[in-house]
Amino acid sequence: GYQFTPFLRGDITGEYRYSTGLRGSEYYKGPDFDNGLGSYGVNKSSGNFDSAVVLANAYFDLGTWYGITPFIGGGVGYAFNHVSSYSTNQQFTSPTYGYDYANPIYGCGCGQPSYNYAPVYDANGNAVYNTNSGSKFYKDKTSGSLAWALHAGLAYNVTDALKIELAYRYLNLGKAETGPGFVPCCTGSLQAIKIKDIEAHDVKIGLRY
Repeated sequence: GYQFTPFLRGDITGEYRYSTGLRGSEYYKGPDFDNGLGSYGVNKSSGNFDSAVVLANAYFDLGTWYGITPFIGGGVGYAFNHVSSYSTNQQFTSPTYGYDYANPIYGCGCGQPSYNYAPVYDANGNAVYNTNSGSKFYKDKTSGSLAWALHAGLAYNVTDALKIELAYRYLNLGKAETGPGFVPCCTGSLQAIKIKDIEAHDVKIGLRY
């Protein structure tokens, strides 16, 4: 870093943010059927995220009282965001349909009965539902994104040259995405999953000389 004036200073920082788990759930309702029965589903996703970040920062010291200097600042830079081991499990629940063999319909087909294709109900009159599930997997990918930060904190003068610092930082890592997705035993690929507005809230304590 460098002290430009008694109140203005700056530095260039580099850091690696180690793997963090990604978790997400998406709930939705499917189509409603003519008989009033509906369907619904849930997608549950998981994966890992890590990032390498470089920032150019500027800080403005607001003054010193009793050896304590409050400061604010901001930074801008670039993040290399890596998404790995990302997968989605989908579960879709809908009414069970079958032919109503208990109520044959006559009048066509050369005297042969036909049957309605209708929802299945249990002995208590409740509709029977079935759940289908499947998984999608996505390739790992590293992508670059604009990163920026906001800083605020307090510095205490241990000596004229040495300060101990307590600071808060809001860090926006931009966006990331997976590689193409695939379903086991199927051909073709799926569209990548995009992740926006990746944020971090950091509390830091350290020494500044």
